[in-house]
Amino acid sequence: MAKLLDYAQIEYDSNSLRNRLYGDIYFNPQQGFAESEHVFIRGNRLAERFAALDRRTHFTIGETGFGSGMNCLLAADCFLKQAPDDCRLIYISCEKHPIPLEDLRRIHQNWENPERRAALYQQYPHCRHGFHWLHLHPRIDLLLLWGEANELLPELHGSVDAWFLDGFAPSKNADMWSPRIFQAIAAHSRLGSTIATFSVARQVRDGLNQVGFRLQKQSGFGRKRDMLVGEFQSNHNSAPHWTRLAPPINPHNSVKIIGAGLAGMASAWALAKRGIAVEIYHSPQRPAASQVPIAVPFLQVGREDTPMRRFQLAAWRYNKGFFAQLSAQFPEQIFLYPQDIVLSAKDDAAAERHRQIAAARLFSPDEYRLEADRHLILHGSGTIDTPALLNILSRHPLIRLIEQDIDSKQLETWQNDSVIFASAWHHDLLPQDWHRHLRPLRGQACIAGVTPHFEPAATCAHYSILPFADRQKIYIGSAYQPNCTDGSIRYADNELLLKHFQDSYPQYAAHYDSAFAGVRASSRDYLPFIGPIPNPQALKQAYHKWQFDKHIPIRANPEYPRAWYLHAGLGSKGCLTAFYGAELLAAMMLNSPLPIEESLISQLLPARALIRDIIRRQATN
Repeated sequence: MAKLLDYAQIEYDSNSLRNRLYGDIYFNPQQGFAESEHVFIRGNRLAERFAALDRRTHFTIGETGFGSGMNCLLAADCFLKQAPDDCRLIYISCEKHPIPLEDLRRIHQNWENPERRAALYQQYPHCRHGFHWLHLHPRIDLLLLWGEANELLPELHGSVDAWFLDGFAPSKNADMWSPRIFQAIAAHSRLGSTIATFSVARQVRDGLNQVGFRLQKQSGFGRKRDMLVGEFQSNHNSAPHWTRLAPPINPHNSVKIIGAGLAGMASAWALAKRGIAVEIYHSPQRPAASQVPIAVPFLQVGREDTPMRRFQLAAWRYNKGFFAQLSAQFPEQIFLYPQDIVLSAKDDAAAERHRQIAAARLFSPDEYRLEADRHLILHGSGTIDTPALLNILSRHPLIRLIEQDIDSKQLETWQNDSVIFASAWHHDLLPQDWHRHLRPLRGQACIAGVTPHFEPAATCAHYSILPFADRQKIYIGSAYQPNCTDGSIRYADNELLLKHFQDSYPQYAAHYDSAFAGVRASSRDYLPFIGPIPNPQALKQAYHKWQFDKHIPIRANPEYPRAWYLHAGLGSKGCLTAFYGAELLAAMMLNSPLPIEESLISQLLPARALIRDIIRRQATN
């Protein structure tokens, strides 16, 4: 269950930074960077390995003990100096007790690389347990695993090229050097993965040897006579399973995307910033519902710890950093209007849910407040000018928008291409077996002029009321109708929405200005489909015995005859989940570590729909 962690208890002692709980220092106070360079950068031969990377590939570093971030910033600097300019670095680091942001700023005040430090501060996840996906540089991603390393490392999906074992000394923090940690490290290593650590303790040597690392001692730094380096001697092969992903795409080839709404454009942006050329096909006859004039990343938090809640919370937190970085990158085109978002309790049951959510400590204190013991107010978000956001994303030089209606004949010519289906509810553009798992969801919103200027914050409940930037117009929506593909404007819906506003805010006068209607695609379990599209017949055949007993052991991987992917079923949560989902999809396509827990992947893959059909005996041949 997601929870808040205890921050590190630190003290500044004669220029050294000490953790009171473990009674150990974070780094050498006089020569911290020099020691990190010697042990981890040189110990893993990173400069030469970065320089030898193939074009458009990535390199992954794993670390136990993020601490002050010194190793991360040093490795990032080495990578940017040595690696080809189209390669990427993914840095993964575990930390049970994060250093508070204000202390991190103090520690870093005389350090170099202000741009990377600023990016870290802007996205710093504070003390929230779990996976946190950050962008330190256009070519460097940071995955922070906040919590117990022996719980979170097994949740990692991906392999690591070089390991930094930099927890507090084994005598101070034995849990960080346990057999379970070493087993998780081995499980995420491949033939030739390297490891370096300052510790030469017997339990460290024995533990790493037992999981497959060939070790040798090298000269340590300063007063430390020895340090350990090692290399993994085998490949870790996971058991076949229906969640196995497709082989990676060729990063030198372009990707085709059908659909220019939020899912399509977010996917294009995630790939383009990784150096992949993208062609987006859209049809004026099929406008994207996510081109609504204003939107909000609407986080509707449930009381139970479900996959939906975990995914949406992670997406909401990712968005805050992503939107802030995008705003800084394109200051001349404003798309984000920061303000609090009020989750209004329409009845006592909703108020009780909000109280329970607050009591569950799902949010850190700077992220929310509970107003009048009823309404949940979220900080750090805001309203989105959706057309402006889509325009910004389309401006990447590797993204090309093509106005063309794609039909089945055109798809036949794309059999050998990498294709992402982000075409919402348009069934004729989707592989047949996914038709029944995506349903159309019609939504209509009303835009009204209002007097006097509308002062309240954006409110989300059964209907949302969102003020435009000038506060002279408001967006009221949406009136939804499932299984309806009618995109025309309905007078009755406008009347319903205007009445809701006047009932909620009788002190304001509203008059109809315009309306927007669109049709989204919603999955039946309300989680999006993100990932490769398997051969449905082969998957059904391999797992057909699960219709009788889902506990029968079956070990079979999906077949992927084409490099076709799905990013659909976002429903009314496109502004919330599209960007985090796009990062996940891009990582899947390029076989890089995923920004999400392993246990959540099965809840998002398209194959889940077929597996559930088999178990429920609803699968058709």
